[in-house]
Amino acid sequence: MDFCLLKNLFHRGDDARAEEINQQIQELDERAKELDKIRTSSISSISYINVRNRKKNVEEAEKAILVSLKWFLNMEIFQINSFCFSDYY
Repeated sequence: MDFCLLKNLFHRGDDARAEEINQQIQELDERAKELDKIRTSSISSISYINVRNRKKNVEEAEKAILVSLKWFLNMEIFQINSFCFSDYY
């Protein structure tokens, strides 16, 4: 039902119909609040999961960077040692 029509019913003095519509509006408003709570809780759950996954991805990336850095440094040391001590081999 259109809001303007509902407003006119209130102004015309159809008290019984207006009360019935007012009750329906209150019920719909309560249901909307319940649905909003459900929607908000599911959004916060998804948000928590996203934050947790991002943190895990960052930790894994940091570990991979450290492994690569250690490998690179070991290769540099090996090459330096090979160059410095090549006369002894």
